[in-house]
Amino acid sequence: MKIFQCSLRALCVSAVFLSVQSASHASERLALEVRETAGIRRFGYPVAAELKHPAAVPATTNYRLLQNDKPIAAQFRPIEREGDRVKTVALDFDASFLPNESREYIVEFGPDVPAGSEPDRGMKVDETDESFVVSHGPNLTWTIPKDLRGLLRSVKTPKTDYMRPDSAGLFIRTADDTLVRVGDAARNDPPLSARIVKQGPIDCMLRFDGNVALRDNRVVPSVVELEFPRSKSWVRATWTVDDSDSDVAKLGADLNLNLTGEPTMVDFGAGSLVYATLARGQAVRLRAGLGPVITISGRELPQKPFWHVHRGPTGMLEPYAFSPNPNSHYAEGWAHVMDRERCTAVALAEFARHSYDQFEVAADGRFQLWRDFVVKDKKPRAGPKSLTFWIHFVPFPPHVGAVTSPQSMQSPLQVMWQTGSDKPDQETTGACGDGADEKHVQPRRHRGRDARKTRAAAALTTHKSAGLALARGLRLDELPGDLARH
Repeated sequence: MKIFQCSLRALCVSAVFLSVQSASHASERLALEVRETAGIRRFGYPVAAELKHPAAVPATTNYRLLQNDKPIAAQFRPIEREGDRVKTVALDFDASFLPNESREYIVEFGPDVPAGSEPDRGMKVDETDESFVVSHGPNLTWTIPKDLRGLLRSVKTPKTDYMRPDSAGLFIRTADDTLVRVGDAARNDPPLSARIVKQGPIDCMLRFDGNVALRDNRVVPSVVELEFPRSKSWVRATWTVDDSDSDVAKLGADLNLNLTGEPTMVDFGAGSLVYATLARGQAVRLRAGLGPVITISGRELPQKPFWHVHRGPTGMLEPYAFSPNPNSHYAEGWAHVMDRERCTAVALAEFARHSYDQFEVAADGRFQLWRDFVVKDKKPRAGPKSLTFWIHFVPFPPHVGAVTSPQSMQSPLQVMWQTGSDKPDQETTGACGDGADEKHVQPRRHRGRDARKTRAAAALTTHKSAGLALARGLRLDELPGDLARH
């Protein structure tokens, strides 16, 4: 039996594109294996896959997911169509795994397959003229403006709002040092195309396509996807721009978190845990990247990762904690920002692996993250640039309020599709632990311009997993054995 490994770590979900054999019978069966490889126990963790049919199938095709030949709750949603037929279907479900556990599932589809079950309650998206409202019943409600100005307008529970309404949101810093904010009405950008890609109950996804206007009538095509899984109180943001003219030096996000009282407490996942308290007017910053290239006898030595933490009055930060030398580890690239009621966890995929990355937190709740694509003062390279990050809202303290750690957000479950035998192996291994949710989530849970815009959309697919590469809708026999595992 051939096994094709199609997952990319550093996502809250594993995204897989494949071609399914043409249905010559009333139903088809396809086996997939899900593995926990980071050594972290998972409780009700989101798993996703995308099934790309070589020939579009009727919209009436049914799908269901089996474990040990028994149907389990799963969500199948068409996400790509050809006329009135379906080309690609997204699968989402939740699963609990022990560390390093592996388990197999079967996807059945066809006109005679009974439609699979879905949870009675969970996520849904409502749409107004100006915004999307993503909700998990009355327990957690997100408001996202259609122009993406501010990124998140509010994140509310019955008791509190984790956001103030005046966040700057997503921004681009250009190679000529101009700061451009996505959705800035003062620039009169053409409106974004905003749509619902997946409706719940297990997973909801929003997509925003358009051009961001830069200086001198230049634009950069942009695609943003926001994904909300039922079992976790986080949003995964994947942003890709098609920077064909080397205009983009940095991508970032600027959020205004709702914090009250003093001090503000901050944890950073650097090479080790670094924690700090901030009094009024203070800030703390984590910056990380790769050190200089050293050449000995004509041979370049591997670059060493570094990380620095500075803390102090805003604008006057002083050294606080530095990575040890010469044997530094990569910074993990996550943060907790807390008052005595709320905790917001932020994690950045591929933190400082191929760029300079930074978090900065102010005592008043302003949180900035950015990725710097400029190396040694050179002009940024032309081509797609991306940023994938999670924002997870839980009660304080996170040890009690959160079931999922930042590290597990950055380390998704691996998904592998199996083919090559007459009948997929249906055996599963390991035990399934009890599902668990966050405390406030209930268990039921232009020509050239247009061409660049199309490339940006393709680049998002290519980069959505961990903000780097892959996922081209490959046929099963074209898939390499390991897609960008790191």
